[in-house]
Amino acid sequence: MEGIISFLIGYVILLVCWLIINVFFYALTVLTKKGFFFIPFAINTLLNWAIQIYFFVYPFYFLYQIVAANWGTWWLVILSFVIGLLLIGFLLSFWQMVMSLFIYPIAMITTYFSEKAAQVIDKKETDVDYEVISPKGDVVEKFQSWDKTQKNLAKWFVFSYVIAFANQFVKGGYGSFGVAWYLIIPMLVMLIPVIVISFFLGIYYLIRKRHFLGGNRYLFLTKAFKIYAIVYGISLALELLLKLIYG
Repeated sequence: MEGIISFLIGYVILLVCWLIINVFFYALTVLTKKGFFFIPFAINTLLNWAIQIYFFVYPFYFLYQIVAANWGTWWLVILSFVIGLLLIGFLLSFWQMVMSLFIYPIAMITTYFSEKAAQVIDKKETDVDYEVISPKGDVVEKFQSWDKTQKNLAKWFVFSYVIAFANQFVKGGYGSFGVAWYLIIPMLVMLIPVIVISFFLGIYYLIRKRHFLGGNRYLFLTKAFKIYAIVYGISLALELLLKLIYG
């Protein structure tokens, strides 16, 4: 029972890490309009190939083990070979079914973000601002295109995550928790302050604009990530500088 629980916890951690990797490279793709999402897509493809090869090779290794265990007696060898061939079909179908069940969420995450990334790359960029001018010539309100909104959100998300990722090495890292935590903890370290910043930012917008999100949730999130990146980026730079000066 403990083994099953440990496996499920490890599987959830794997899914979270994979989601973080996909979100990060999708944000890079949005920011640069380049095919950075090829990296997680390629990893997912190679993983599928490796699993298919494994399930093709392993049954024959299983057959070899059965035959080798009975090599001393010829009739047992033949019997083992026949039974092994019958079991190969069962093993292939059973293990492929089980692994397909666990791989499906990983593949779906990659498929979703790869399709979104392809749409971003193929779409013509309209990185512009709009202004509403009053009859007197005054600027009433400013708007920006959806492409620019996406790009700004992606930019400050990437900067924020990179700062949180670098912060763990400045402060010693989380190697004792396992490699996965090098991806997960920076996301938590980033999101918790961003949530706090969003709360106070929402209060400010609520007072000024009578709307908690300021009228646009994407601009709201961009602002929260921007504040985090600037404040914690300066803090990290100062901390690193002090470490270099004083050791």
